[in-house]
Amino acid sequence: MSLWEEPLCAKALIKMCICESFDLFDLPECVLREAKVEYKGFHHTDEDHSKQMATWLPKERLAVAFYVDSMQRTYVSIKGRLMLARAEAMLAHHLPARTIVLGHFVEDRFADGRVEPRVLLYDIAMHMGNDMQGVAADKRYAILRQMLSSSRGLFTLQWVGEASAASGKMAWFEKNIPHAVECVVSFGCNPWVLTRIMYVHVKNPASVPPKPA
Repeated sequence: MSLWEEPLCAKALIKMCICESFDLFDLPECVLREAKVEYKGFHHTDEDHSKQMATWLPKERLAVAFYVDSMQRTYVSIKGRLMLARAEAMLAHHLPARTIVLGHFVEDRFADGRVEPRVLLYDIAMHMGNDMQGVAADKRYAILRQMLSSSRGLFTLQWVGEASAASGKMAWFEKNIPHAVECVVSFGCNPWVLTRIMYVHVKNPASVPPKPA
């Protein structure tokens, strides 16, 4: 299917991209990878909280990745296709060379009728040529936050917090975020996988009365 057949994808192409790039020389293979969202029920423990970070997942979104190469060019990865970024989507002034950041392209809608495109950046998959898979999520976010502390315009650093804190903020997200929110997602050592937070309440066996004989 053509990328132009999906309205949000078409808007992203117009806003961020000049043309498709077929020059993959010296580019990491993972730059064409697309972050996935999975379902996974789990029971929280204190250990889980220390490893998992979380944020909101926009309901209408387009998964995107941005790569700054050794020549300071910015590429946009959309659905396995690589695009050369327009000036307003360039990130070389924020990111060091050979760095990949992950995000969502969304449309913010306001009460006065305005609709503004936005890219929410939430994670980093490669930093100066180093694969970040296996690095703790909070450490990755700290690096991302430092790089994007002065970002303006199209790009916004998405709020990310500990899973224990984010899981209770769904109502706040729905009220204050200027686009529809689908759910809260968590992520750990793999930046390419987001997990919908689902709780499994396990009763303490000691609290369950024995069945009558």
